[in-house]
Amino acid sequence: MKRMLDHDPATGVTEWFEYDPVADEVTIYSEQKDRDIKAFLDLATKKRNNEEATKQGIKKGFWHYATLPPHVIVELKAKGIDVFNPNHTKAVVKEINANYPATKVTAKWHR
Repeated sequence: MKRMLDHDPATGVTEWFEYDPVADEVTIYSEQKDRDIKAFLDLATKKRNNEEATKQGIKKGFWHYATLPPHVIVELKAKGIDVFNPNHTKAVVKEINANYPATKVTAKWHR
Protein backbone atom coordinates (compact mmCIF):
# COMPACT_ATOMS: atom_id res chain seq x y z
CA MET A 1 0.00 0.00 0.00
CA LYS A 2 1.45 3.35 -1.12
CA ARG A 3 0.34 6.61 0.48
CA MET A 4 1.46 10.21 -0.04
CA LEU A 5 2.70 11.84 3.16
CA ASP A 6 3.51 15.31 1.86
CA HIS A 7 4.00 17.33 -1.31
CA ASP A 8 5.98 20.57 -1.53
CA PRO A 9 4.76 22.55 -4.56
CA ALA A 10 7.76 24.91 -4.36
CA THR A 11 10.30 22.11 -4.92
CA GLY A 12 8.09 19.48 -6.52
CA VAL A 13 9.22 16.92 -3.93
CA THR A 14 6.67 14.35 -2.77
CA GLU A 15 7.19 12.15 0.30
CA TRP A 16 5.72 8.64 0.10
CA PHE A 17 4.94 5.91 2.62
CA GLU A 18 4.76 2.35 1.35
CA TYR A 19 3.94 -0.82 3.26
CA ASP A 20 4.61 -4.31 1.90
CA PRO A 21 2.46 -6.73 3.92
CA VAL A 22 4.14 -9.81 2.42
CA ALA A 23 7.62 -8.75 3.57
CA ASP A 24 6.23 -6.75 6.51
CA GLU A 25 8.43 -3.79 5.46
CA VAL A 26 7.83 -0.06 5.58
CA THR A 27 9.56 2.28 3.13
CA ILE A 28 9.49 6.07 3.22
CA TYR A 29 11.02 7.84 0.24
CA SER A 30 11.10 11.13 -1.65
CA GLU A 31 10.36 11.63 -5.30
CA GLN A 32 10.79 14.58 -7.64
CA LYS A 33 9.25 14.51 -11.11
CA ASP A 34 11.47 14.98 -14.17
CA ARG A 35 9.59 18.11 -15.22
CA ASP A 36 10.39 19.73 -11.85
CA ILE A 37 14.06 18.79 -12.17
CA LYS A 38 14.21 20.08 -15.75
CA ALA A 39 12.93 23.51 -14.70
CA PHE A 40 15.47 23.55 -11.88
CA LEU A 41 18.35 22.62 -14.18
CA ASP A 42 17.21 25.11 -16.84
CA LEU A 43 17.47 27.88 -14.24
CA ALA A 44 20.97 26.68 -13.26
CA THR A 45 22.00 26.76 -16.93
CA LYS A 46 20.67 30.29 -17.33
CA LYS A 47 22.65 31.43 -14.29
CA ARG A 48 25.75 29.54 -15.47
CA ASN A 49 25.69 31.43 -18.76
CA ASN A 50 25.84 34.78 -16.90
CA GLU A 51 29.62 35.12 -16.50
CA GLU A 52 29.31 38.64 -15.08
CA ALA A 53 27.41 37.36 -12.04
CA THR A 54 30.27 34.96 -11.27
CA LYS A 55 32.89 37.71 -11.65
CA GLN A 56 30.98 40.11 -9.42
CA GLY A 57 30.38 37.44 -6.80
CA ILE A 58 34.06 36.52 -6.64
CA LYS A 59 35.05 40.20 -6.38
CA LYS A 60 32.67 40.60 -3.42
CA GLY A 61 34.02 37.49 -1.70
CA PHE A 62 31.02 35.29 -2.45
CA TRP A 63 30.95 32.73 -5.22
CA HIS A 64 27.61 31.07 -5.94
CA TYR A 65 28.91 27.73 -7.19
CA ALA A 66 25.83 25.49 -7.43
CA THR A 67 22.19 25.20 -6.50
CA LEU A 68 21.25 21.71 -5.36
CA PRO A 69 17.75 20.28 -5.69
CA PRO A 70 16.46 18.58 -2.54
CA HIS A 71 16.94 15.06 -3.88
CA VAL A 72 20.66 15.73 -4.47
CA ILE A 73 21.04 16.98 -0.88
CA VAL A 74 19.47 13.71 0.31
CA GLU A 75 21.72 11.63 -1.98
CA LEU A 76 24.82 13.41 -0.66
CA LYS A 77 23.67 12.89 2.93
CA ALA A 78 23.35 9.16 2.19
CA LYS A 79 27.01 9.25 1.11
CA GLY A 80 27.96 10.88 4.41
CA ILE A 81 28.30 14.39 2.96
CA ASP A 82 26.36 17.15 4.71
CA VAL A 83 25.99 20.20 2.45
CA PHE A 84 25.13 22.30 5.51
CA ASN A 85 28.38 21.41 7.32
CA PRO A 86 31.21 23.85 6.43
CA ASN A 87 33.73 21.07 7.15
CA HIS A 88 32.29 19.10 4.22
CA THR A 89 32.76 21.86 1.61
CA LYS A 90 35.63 20.11 -0.21
CA ALA A 91 33.64 16.87 -0.43
CA VAL A 92 30.53 18.75 -1.64
CA VAL A 93 32.49 20.53 -4.38
CA LYS A 94 34.18 17.27 -5.42
CA GLU A 95 30.77 15.51 -5.70
CA ILE A 96 29.23 18.41 -7.64
CA ASN A 97 32.12 18.43 -10.12
CA ALA A 98 32.10 14.65 -10.53
CA ASN A 99 28.41 13.72 -10.38
CA TYR A 100 26.19 16.82 -10.48
CA PRO A 101 27.81 19.35 -12.87
CA ALA A 102 24.40 20.41 -14.24
CA THR A 103 23.63 21.97 -10.84
CA LYS A 104 26.53 24.40 -11.17
CA VAL A 105 25.58 28.06 -11.69
CA THR A 106 29.06 29.04 -12.85
CA ALA A 107 31.22 27.88 -15.75
CA LYS A 108 34.34 28.08 -13.57
CA TRP A 109 35.74 25.18 -11.54
CA HIS A 110 36.54 25.12 -7.86
CA ARG A 111 39.22 22.58 -7.06
